[in-house]
Amino acid sequence: NPQRLSGADLFSRLVADHSVLSKLTTDGERVYLIDGICSSDSDESGAESSMGGQVDSVLRNQLIAVSLHGPVQGRCCWSRGGRTEGPDSGLRNFYFLGPPEAHNESLYVIGEQDEQLLVVVLDAATGTTQWKQPISMVDLPLSESETRSRTACSPVVSHGVVVCPTQLPVLVGLDATTGTLLWVYHAESEEHPDSTTWNDHGRRSETDDRPMQPVIIGTRMFFLPPESTTLHCIDVRSGRRSWWADARAAHYVACADETRVVLVSSQECFGLSIRVGDLLWRTPINAPAGRGVVAREDYLVPLNSGRIVAINIADGAVRPDVLAPHRDDSSALSPLEVPASGSEFRQLPRGFFGNLAVYEDLVVCCSSTGISVFQQSRSVLDALESGPQNEPSPADGLRRAELHIRLSEWNAAINELRSLLAAHPPDSIRDRGVEDLRELLYLRMAENPRSRLRELANLVSTREQKARYLLYRLQFELDTGQVQAAARTACGVQELQLSKPVRMDCMGRHLVLPAEFARFSLEEFVATAVPEQAERL
Repeated sequence: NPQRLSGADLFSRLVADHSVLSKLTTDGERVYLIDGICSSDSDESGAESSMGGQVDSVLRNQLIAVSLHGPVQGRCCWSRGGRTEGPDSGLRNFYFLGPPEAHNESLYVIGEQDEQLLVVVLDAATGTTQWKQPISMVDLPLSESETRSRTACSPVVSHGVVVCPTQLPVLVGLDATTGTLLWVYHAESEEHPDSTTWNDHGRRSETDDRPMQPVIIGTRMFFLPPESTTLHCIDVRSGRRSWWADARAAHYVACADETRVVLVSSQECFGLSIRVGDLLWRTPINAPAGRGVVAREDYLVPLNSGRIVAINIADGAVRPDVLAPHRDDSSALSPLEVPASGSEFRQLPRGFFGNLAVYEDLVVCCSSTGISVFQQSRSVLDALESGPQNEPSPADGLRRAELHIRLSEWNAAINELRSLLAAHPPDSIRDRGVEDLRELLYLRMAENPRSRLRELANLVSTREQKARYLLYRLQFELDTGQVQAAARTACGVQELQLSKPVRMDCMGRHLVLPAEFARFSLEEFVATAVPEQAERL
């Protein structure tokens, strides 16, 4: 009963958890969406069931085109389906399984009618039907399967072929101009030729309603079938399999380029060679909240923890989150920036993120709590650096430095912070700049440890900061054979008398007890050093 649900619950139930309703597509002239799910025996007053099931009649919905330009901007310019569709239109009692794919002024959409899956091609300007082609029969009508009614099934057009998912481990290829059947790919028989029950090999649950859409790069198509543990690489033109590979329990195919295809599971993101399917890299992640998006050379994955992790597509490297994680800013959004007043930042709540989409320099996030828009850090930095060449304010200098950090431009960030601190900024900006510079120097310690330690000595004030600095210095002195200096440093650690752990990395994942860590470092040195050095220590 919708009247008993809060606004947030309704949004979550009807949009965020419903991929047929939550998806939007556009051709630049109009935006296309699905609305008005109802049963064929609904009363004329319009009692609707957006939950998608529990009725004993045929489900239908409506495809709506909204103009983006001109005098009718923001208004519906045409619609198809729904209770206004005439009996001879060919789309009466039609259920669209998601908005259409736009291609060459035509719209390709998959839907269900009379217990058949069909591909319908509409004129983008008027919505009139150009042709219709059945592609599959269904065993269970949509009115009896809430999961199917909520699961988007969107075609992809490439190289003159309409590639059609079917909510089954089957793809169908049609000629994009005539609708002629070109090929059918059965992932079930390819994987398990002797199997009679596909669910025996299932990867996904009955309630899994993630949209299934192949990813195409060149003539290669990557398909992760429902209830499958295997990624299939298929030639778009012929429908023949090039290879298959272990999908490692992946939830979805993230992206692909000329060298690799990237997949995301509940515990890791990994890249496979597009030529043979060999594993190229793997990166652990924790509980993705939805589909990510490609932003320049990175793939951005939203996490349930309220963070976005930026993973380099080429090698799987994760951008270090140098900005202190305990601080109330948007460092978790690297390389994005949250719009806010002035130079203030906001921490996002757990569970905030959902699926991501990209438009020009913006990243759009749709979650169970609503929709938010973020600006990519590169465009913000470019705007700052191309602005008026007046004397920059301390706040602008700090912002530029932190934008460089978000983009992993470490040397530029260090130089910006040094200039900022040399100008004696206000205390609040100075404290933040010192913290950022300190974390960067630790991160880049291996480049020139002697110089980094000399600079760090002037950036520590609390006992915890001093302990961390002394432990790094102790390691350097032992590595370079400065035995007496190491002994003095170890005594300095002991004199701090810290009983709680100190973080040794910017993320706070490596915690040590200072006195114990110093003692262990000395004992390890004695065990491996030459007798003369061990005796001196």
